[in-house]
Amino acid sequence: MATWRPPERIRHDARPGRWPTAAEAATSRLYSPVQVGALELPSRTWVPAMVPWRASADGFVTPNVRDW
Repeated sequence: MATWRPPERIRHDARPGRWPTAAEAATSRLYSPVQVGALELPSRTWVPAMVPWRASADGFVTPNVRDW
């Protein structure tokens, strides 16, 4: 099965961003705790379990995935 591709490529100018100032970074909520229902998470960042080689042959979570 071939992957669908648009008829023509859309090009966007890659404008460089800017680094936040120290004051902006200090007020960021990214690393602050967040309440999700009864669960309080220490920060708002996480790494998804994108480790397919550690899953079972059927794609289920294994102890290796949880350990990762």
